[in-house]
Order: sequence, then C-alpha cells, then structure tokens
Amino acid sequence: MWKKNLSLFGMFKEALVIDSQFPNREILVKIAKEYGADVFFAQHGKKGVSLVNEKHFDILFFDIHEDEHLFDELVRELKRSGSRPYLVAMGDLTSLTKIVKVLKQGADDYLIKPFSSHHIERLISKACLRKKEALPESKTLIAKSPKMQEVLFEAAKIAKSHANVFIQGESGTGKEVFAEFIHQQSYRKSAPFVRVNCAAICENLMESEFFGHEKGSFTGALNTKPGRFELADRGTLLLDEVTEVPLSFQAKLLRVTQELEFEKVGATNSQKVDVRIISTSNRAMQKAMEEKKFREDLFFRLHVIPLYLPALRERKEDIRYLAAHFLEKSCRDNLKPQKIFSSGAIEKMEHYSWPGNIRELRNVCERLAILSPNEEILEEELLFDISTKDSEQMSLFKEEAIIPLAEVEERYIMDVLKHFNYNKTKAAEALKINVRTLRNKVSN
Repeated sequence: MWKKNLSLFGMFKEALVIDSQFPNREILVKIAKEYGADVFFAQHGKKGVSLVNEKHFDILFFDIHEDEHLFDELVRELKRSGSRPYLVAMGDLTSLTKIVKVLKQGADDYLIKPFSSHHIERLISKACLRKKEALPESKTLIAKSPKMQEVLFEAAKIAKSHANVFIQGESGTGKEVFAEFIHQQSYRKSAPFVRVNCAAICENLMESEFFGHEKGSFTGALNTKPGRFELADRGTLLLDEVTEVPLSFQAKLLRVTQELEFEKVGATNSQKVDVRIISTSNRAMQKAMEEKKFREDLFFRLHVIPLYLPALRERKEDIRYLAAHFLEKSCRDNLKPQKIFSSGAIEKMEHYSWPGNIRELRNVCERLAILSPNEEILEEELLFDISTKDSEQMSLFKEEAIIPLAEVEERYIMDVLKHFNYNKTKAAEALKINVRTLRNKVSN
C-alpha cells in the first residue's frame, strides 16, 4: 500500500481540476485535500481558463480528451498571469497521442483513465517532492491546524501588499521563516531579502550597519561599505527582534522608515531606497513602550499590518507533520537511514508543552535521527529539552532564587496577554479582573 509522506503536507495550497466526469473529480479532490490543498474544479475548458486568470494554482489537472486546444489556451493564460503550476494531462487510451504531444510541449505529468487513488497518491507525492527539491528547506511551511491555516492565509494576503509588517510570537515560533515566506510571495521576490539581527549589532556600529559608510569616515573605514537598507533596495528588509535596537538609534530608524531616505556615515548626500520592512519581536510591545524602551512613533510606522504566530502548544495538530518533516530532513542531512515515529511517540509529543516551540522540536528530531538505533522511534526514546522557561518556573521554589510575588503575578499576566494576542479586554475577562486593574498590574 502506498504510504503518504506527511512531510509533504502543505506543499500545494490550491489545485484546479478541469474535467466533466464526476467520479474522476471526486478522487482527485479527496487526495489533493489530504495533502492540504484547497481544490477548485471546472466542468469545461472555458471555465478552467477563466479560473486560471483569477487564481495562482500549484497543481492543475486537465482532461485533454474533451478539448484538443485546451493545453494551448492554458499555457497562454498561465504566461499572462505569471504562474507556473504542475501541469497534469488526463485522458483515456484513445487520447495517448494528444497526451504525448502536450508532454513534449511542456506538461509535467499524465494520468490514464480510469485511475485509482493509488495512482493519484503517487503522482501528487512525486509532484510535491519536485516542488520541495526546488525550494530551500526553510521555505517549507506546514499548516494543518485551523489556527495556522488562518495565519498562512493572512500571510499570503499580506504578501501582495507593499505595507510594513510586524510579526510577533514566542521565541522559536518561526517568525523569520514567515517573513521570508511573505517576501517570496510578494511582488519583490526577485529582489533581495536582507536580514538584520538587531540584537547582534553593537550600539556604536548601528548607523554603519544600517546605512553604510564612506571610505575614511572613521578609523578602520578602509573602503566604502553599503548598509542593509541599500542592500535591500527594491526588496525586503527583515528587522529581527527590532525591540533590541537601542533607544539612541531609534530616532534615525524612524526617519528612514518615514522618508525611505538616509545618509551614509561620512556622506553629504542623501540616498533614496524602495524597501519593504518586516519586523519581528517576542516581547510585549505595549510594555516596552510604556517603559520608554521603544518609541511609539517608530512602532506605529513598523506595525502597519500585524501578524501573530501561535506557540506550538496552540497548534498541536501540526506537531506530527512537523516532526515527520524534521526527522526525514535530519536523517537525510546526517546520512542516516530514514526513521519514523511510533504512534506512542507522536502522542507523547502532542501532549508536551514545547516551551522552545518549533526550534525545540527540530532539535529533538535531529538528536533522534543521529542517536536512535531504531527504524521506528519509540515513546521512551523521547527526551525533551530543559527549557529556560521551565528552569525559571522551577527556580521559584529555590531559596537562592526567590522572586517577588508581584513579579510572578506580572509574568503570569504577560503569558495570558500573549495567549490572547495582547488583547487586554479578553485577557482581563479570562483573569476575571477589569481592564484598568490589568493595565495597572503590567505597567507598575
């Protein structure tokens, strides 16, 4: 029996079936949905071509028997729309000549009717693998849970705009991966995607790193150097953990986000750029602004479109698919035989809180890929990380690390706020206190 490769889930987002025969459509729709795709269908070529003009499909099945010129029309429309789905020609034995012709003209695969679910499984798996091999591994986004499907849908919509985006979520939730996904789905995808780890830049080098410098502008400036804004021109600039930018530099960052104009260190002329900015943070922004650690005006320049990534414990339906993906990749990267998780191991993973989120899950999978001697990884082999968060909670009961009760209360309130995407009304309702009391407790 053909086994579905769970790590391929989500590779196709939308599929189109052009076929008038109901049984064939039903099989295709069922299998494509099992791989995470939204499926559309058309009973004839004219309707199918119209749908191609409206949407960008990842895979497209078309019956070549009913319309000899359908493939030519589809190719013309696809070129005009700029999309390139995986094209699968369908037909019975009388259509073999036509199928061979369209394969030579650029179709990717074919199906001979009548076909079974087994045939569709193999073809879609093959198509997904081809797409996966063409993408860097970090681009693979898995979204089985309703919560993550909603986030992915929002990210795809956001991508088609030019507005700045602010991604929030706990450490390890995949903020950088989503930032790159937004870039790759945007009209800027052919231009650079430039990352800046704001926490890793020394305060006295901020201006040079962001704006660049002229030769001789300071000691050690032996050559003219472009800054990150210049390198990202016409593309996307990711400000990772933007709350780590020192307050002393935030006014200059505000100016360039408003004007898209800056001066290199040592230069006399201003330089214009066309850059979309995506910022990320794992901190409570309202608290950072109230404590005067982050400028409100800068926040609102960056926070045009917000996107919140849920913690892994909030999207447990994705764990088995993510784990299968990471285990397969880790075995392949470390030249180890392919392994799978037992049902007991999967259940244990789904009941764990994952304080380190996806990053912790990836580490666990890589460790097991290297160290486990078994082809099927058992429940007792799973050893989870001792996280910083767990350590902090444990330390509350150690005499040498006693934390004031008010601070414990504040930490708990901040966790509740994160859970409700910093919606104070919902958080206050859950805590059974009024909004004013909640605001006072987190601002003291």
